[in-house]
Amino acid sequence: MAALAVAELLSWGVLYYTYPVAAPRIAEATGWSHELLMLVYSICLVSAAAAGVWLGRTIDHAGDLRRVMPWCTALGCAGMALSATAVAPLFLLGWVLVGVAQAGCLWTPAFIAITRWYGDHGSWPMTVITAVGGSASVLFAPLVAHAVTDLGWRPTFVGLAVAYGTLALPLQLLCLRTTWAVPHAELRVPRQRLRETTRQPRFILLQLCMLVAGVALFGVTLNLVPVAVEKGATYQQAAIIFGLVGLGQVIGRVGFTLLPSRGAPPARTRGLMLVAALALLALALAPPVTPLAALAVLAGAVRGSHTLLMRDGVLERWGPANFGAVMGWFNLPVALGIAVSPSVGALLATATGSYTSAVVLVAGLVLATSMLARRT
Repeated sequence: MAALAVAELLSWGVLYYTYPVAAPRIAEATGWSHELLMLVYSICLVSAAAAGVWLGRTIDHAGDLRRVMPWCTALGCAGMALSATAVAPLFLLGWVLVGVAQAGCLWTPAFIAITRWYGDHGSWPMTVITAVGGSASVLFAPLVAHAVTDLGWRPTFVGLAVAYGTLALPLQLLCLRTTWAVPHAELRVPRQRLRETTRQPRFILLQLCMLVAGVALFGVTLNLVPVAVEKGATYQQAAIIFGLVGLGQVIGRVGFTLLPSRGAPPARTRGLMLVAALALLALALAPPVTPLAALAVLAGAVRGSHTLLMRDGVLERWGPANFGAVMGWFNLPVALGIAVSPSVGALLATATGSYTSAVVLVAGLVLATSMLARRT
């Protein structure tokens, strides 16, 4: 479990958080617009969502993280290095490869492994792993901001790719030794039963709630650097504010384990959406720098709870049987929505004239959608 937690920390820091921190400096160096760069990042996340369904089923049935995670880590290193060429087609291809690597290195394999390793007692290990992984932005955002300013973004990407492979690959190959056996009957779960589950109105409504909340939370927080700069923060201050989202995720995941389990699942879903709407609205109206930093922690806490609520929401309503396949299908539209959220945030800011007005708009959408949560 400790090895998996460290692997998640490295994977999130390099494969996920490096790009949004470096994007403003990439735009300055290449002349590419921020909207175009966010579109590339969205394509990266779409490739992660698309690969997630197949990789989730593969990991679930393989019974061993070492059959998938090291290969995806190597693919992520290759993608990072390839993108550093700054040639537009190779830059895009590199981040598509990183997206596929994300599917095999981020939460999907961790959720499946913890569910298999610990069964019904997986709440505290899940909290530990997601808290460690969630702190990646706290560590990597200032580091990446400093590196791209002093060294340039291309040497930074190459250096991170080399460091990630050097640290993560031995950890995964040598330490993730615990395997699991998938019950024979579970391997034979008919596709018809899986279809019946995924077509239930309750299943679809829960997907919709998690989709709207995820798009809003990730669309705002992944654009938090330009949001903070628009409010008057410097680039270095904005990177620190962005990094505080990770601190909030740790707080949110610990709090989620301690408090929300006492409520009914629909009430917890609605409560998270209401808090998300209020946090985003406050973030839009906050002046820099200290109030904005505090609200970044709050937004991160809600985002961290959103991650755990997705896993627990599926487990509580439909049980552990065929969990990898069910979770993969549940996560697909949510992941696709989150994937396009950086572009949605940037385009909304352009359409409405500012990031502040865009954040107010998405906060209102989350508030309106929260009314559906009681039916999940």
